[in-house]
Amino acid sequence: MKSLNKAVFLSLAAVFSLCCSADAATKKAEEKPQAAQEAPAKKEKMTGRTADIKEIFGQVTWIGKKYISVVYATDDEKGVEYEMLLPYEKDLGLEHKRNLSDIAQGDMVRVQYEEEVKRFDSGRQEVKRKAKVVTFVRAGVRRPATGPEEAPVERNPVMDSGFQP
Repeated sequence: MKSLNKAVFLSLAAVFSLCCSADAATKKAEEKPQAAQEAPAKKEKMTGRTADIKEIFGQVTWIGKKYISVVYATDDEKGVEYEMLLPYEKDLGLEHKRNLSDIAQGDMVRVQYEEEVKRFDSGRQEVKRKAKVVTFVRAGVRRPATGPEEAPVERNPVMDSGFQP
């Protein structure tokens, strides 16, 4: 019995080592065509660059540590809002408020941002925007928070049917 277990063990070990070596050989064979396909790509050349200062006016939807998001247009017919997420740096200018933390979601602001457009010979364009100055215009409309007793009660059809779990 011991010799049978030993024979089974040795045969399993041999099959395992053959599978591992076959798998390694397959991987090496797959790597060679990939390396041949990865020839050095042509480097794109930049054909033009422009930098402009632009401005948007809208409602703040979010302010993070490095970004500010502003809804600057809405299309009521389509039900679409146009929003711009702009990164900013520590040197961000702020007008009519002392700190950016004083501006809240819903406030109306005017944001001046720098838009840099790089054009490449392949026809591709790369656009980078960065907020430069945030001007507080007016506070947003604040709705009073409703307490739990004032919150609307939603009816659940399963519970209304008399279902007992």
